Amino acid sequence: EGEIKWSAFYDDTMGRISNPFSAVPLQVRSSVGVYDARGRMNDKPMVTYITALFKSIPGGNYKHLADAEFTSKFSCVYFKQMVDSQVVVELDWLANIFAVNGRDVLGQIRDNLGQ
Repeated sequence: EGEIKWSAFYDDTMGRISNPFSAVPLQVRSSVGVYDARGRMNDKPMVTYITALFKSIPGGNYKHLADAEFTSKFSCVYFKQMVDSQVVVELDWLANIFAVNGRDVLGQIRDNLGQ
C-alpha cells in the first residue's frame, strides 16, 4: 500500500487512475548517496517500478489561503527496486515471486519445508 501526493491536479493522469479495476504502471527515479569515512563520495541511480491499483481519487483537500492538496492511495501488486542496475527487491503477488538481491526467497522457503 502506498500514497502519492500530487504537486497539482493532472486531468489526464486522474483519468487513468480513476478506474479501480485497472492496474497502472508507475516508475519512480531517484538516487542513493554512497558514503565512506570522508563523507559523500558518489550517487547511484535508483529506479522503482510499481504496478498499482488506486483506491482513492483526489478530490482535493482545501484550506483557506493555502494550496489545495491532492493525494491518492493505492494497493501495490508488483514492486521492483533497482540500484545501479542491480535488482535489490522484486515482489509480484500475482506471480508468486519474492526475490531479494537476485535470490528467490520463496523458493528457499519451499525447499526448506520440503526437506
